[in-house]
Amino acid sequence: MWFGSFLDVEGGFFDTVHFPNTTKEYPFNGAGCYIIYGKVVEEYGCYASIEVLKFAKLPILGNPLID
Repeated sequence: MWFGSFLDVEGGFFDTVHFPNTTKEYPFNGAGCYIIYGKVVEEYGCYASIEVLKFAKLPILGNPLID
């Protein structure tokens, strides 16, 4: 099992949980922007983490005004 911490588009932190059955197909690939599909897990009345089902690093595009 692996864990990740990410920032959302509004600058808030959220945690992810990655189980071995999904991590082989959807591994971590270093720092960057990721698209995450999963299930929000609630514990003790609070949203605790996202249980990741699919996970992929997004390409970072160059600035067309500079390139």
